[in-house]
Amino acid sequence: MKDNFTIFYSFFAIILSTIYFLFYFPRSRKPDTHPLITREQSSTTKIRKTENESLIYRNRIVPFSQPLVASLEQNVFTLRDAISSAFALKSLSFKEIIPDNSKLLVRNWAEIQQDSRKLHSCLSSLENSNKFSDRLAIVVLLEPSYEWFVTYLSSMYNGVIFFPLQHKDSPTNIFVTLDHSKVNTIITNNFWAQKLINYSSHLNIIVAGQSQSPIPKSKTHFISTFDDLLLSYDNTKEENIHVPDISPNDVAYVLYERDNNNELIGHAISHINSISIASSYYSNFPKNKAITSKDCLFLSESLADYTAINLINLGLYFGCSFSVSTVNDSEPLINELYQYSPSVVYLSSVIFKDFASIMKSHNSKMPRAEVFLFNCAYKFVSDCISKRHFIPGFSFWDFAYFLHFRRSIGGKVRAIYTVGNDQPSDVSYIRNIFGCQVFSTGGPASTGGSLCCSIYGDYRQEKYPGIGPPLPCCEIKLVAVNNESIKLSPNDTPNPRGEIYVKGANVSRYNWNPSSPESPTIRSPDFNSDGWLKTNTFGAFLPNRTVQLLSGSFINNIPLSLFEQLSLQSEYIADALAYLKPSSPKKLIIVANPRSQPLFDKCKSHKVPYMFKNVSSNQFVISLIYDDLWKIFVNNKIDFLTLGSEKPPRPNTNDIGFDLVLTPDRFVRSGKWVGADGLPNRNPSL
Repeated sequence: MKDNFTIFYSFFAIILSTIYFLFYFPRSRKPDTHPLITREQSSTTKIRKTENESLIYRNRIVPFSQPLVASLEQNVFTLRDAISSAFALKSLSFKEIIPDNSKLLVRNWAEIQQDSRKLHSCLSSLENSNKFSDRLAIVVLLEPSYEWFVTYLSSMYNGVIFFPLQHKDSPTNIFVTLDHSKVNTIITNNFWAQKLINYSSHLNIIVAGQSQSPIPKSKTHFISTFDDLLLSYDNTKEENIHVPDISPNDVAYVLYERDNNNELIGHAISHINSISIASSYYSNFPKNKAITSKDCLFLSESLADYTAINLINLGLYFGCSFSVSTVNDSEPLINELYQYSPSVVYLSSVIFKDFASIMKSHNSKMPRAEVFLFNCAYKFVSDCISKRHFIPGFSFWDFAYFLHFRRSIGGKVRAIYTVGNDQPSDVSYIRNIFGCQVFSTGGPASTGGSLCCSIYGDYRQEKYPGIGPPLPCCEIKLVAVNNESIKLSPNDTPNPRGEIYVKGANVSRYNWNPSSPESPTIRSPDFNSDGWLKTNTFGAFLPNRTVQLLSGSFINNIPLSLFEQLSLQSEYIADALAYLKPSSPKKLIIVANPRSQPLFDKCKSHKVPYMFKNVSSNQFVISLIYDDLWKIFVNNKIDFLTLGSEKPPRPNTNDIGFDLVLTPDRFVRSGKWVGADGLPNRNPSL
């Protein structure tokens, strides 16, 4: 009997070994050993103009003896050129999940090209459409969808000026933006169409998507559905439609943001601005890992985000497949990633943090033995990345653990993009468990939403929490700031600090000003005659010569973005915003979106009632998080709040300290350069 038992398990082991070595091993991931020097990611000039300015910083891959990157190819300088190339490859496609049956619908390049042509023909036939320099303009106020994508593609190919607006913005902001833009053709959803019928001036409202509510009717506005508009296409009239020539400096789209004085500004982004950013993103990859037409890009939450638009341009450049998601929760997002199987993913800062939190929560719920083994696996990968600077390929741990994680999001993800530098620990965690590159990027609207990006092979973002060196298309310098509330100097050690100035192909020189339709742009007052753009944003260069973003507000010369970043070290906080109390500029307020599970466990152990929806009034939870934050601040040598004392005051009192506000609602920061302007989308009720 024992012999039969031994023979059976011997044969079983041989079969498993054969399957492993013949099937899995040849297909296993090889180590990613990209030989990049990450100690100093930027080159600098040897001299500087004045003591109030820093040295000029450039990406290492572009020496000062060479021109900055503008385009990868001599014949591609506009988005029309890029789209023509994508159509020629016949690889462009768009994937979406049908809500009714959760099946995957794929539209190929021919359908996209046909719908693009039909849409432009129908929009050109609309009466009373405002034109600027004989060019159409269109506003898109939509969640991520095929209609958004095809409208953008049609606009870029046919020379239509595109205005992307955030579908989660407030009606007041949307109406103010419409007033400023003077554009009266808008593609939106039924929810927004119901609100736009109250707009005072005439609008051409095109309603996209499906809704159970009827399409609104109005005597003031023209209203049609997106599908009905395409059905009205008449190919006999297409020959009479004017399609303007496009030059690299023509306006492609307009990005809106508010300046430090809360004034609304529309930055006119040209075709060459867009192409230079896409080319720079591509240049960050080594040749054997570069973006190709076989890649699928996944974009979540909002396509009006600056980084989402830049990645769309990158994908169009190479004829990639596209997939989008409207969800703002990581759990359903993981299911969609599994269905789409993308290779390049964009997650907003909030989604990225939630994504990391979900994975950490999942791992912590495993049995003790599993947790121990996972920690061993995680330590092995962490040591490979942090000490030997490569992402490991095949190993026992990869076979036992990390292969499962990769397959849960489709199994093909090799690059994840996110915005800002306030989540370095999450960046490291996601990279370790998924074995992919994580790129942090960011920039104001005046630079097309991107002036820096992490480089391929930078695995020290926890030690140096920056957003990478300048893009290969631009160079950066810091200028001293010295006023009543802020004192920054490029002579600060070890990290030079100051206001960011940028020069390069991604810089917008003009602002949108449609007071004269024949000349709807004016030169930006922040653009100097020597080619430098004043970004009205503060930053610092870290020892590895990457840029760290600093907030627009300071307290005791400490940027509020530092408090936001440190707050995320608390196990109880998922996201945090810091701002100064309007009635008392010396009083710091931290608004935190807490993590439910750690608070539930803590309240349960202390036998305290707990409901997440009532977290803002739970005094036990407020005190718990307040004390935890206080310890974190003191440990990081921020002791000015108590004038040297390490004993925290009572939370939310008039004693020296900070006010803490907890909210169960997640922050909406789409389209914002996170941490750059204090508190984005501030809710006065908080």
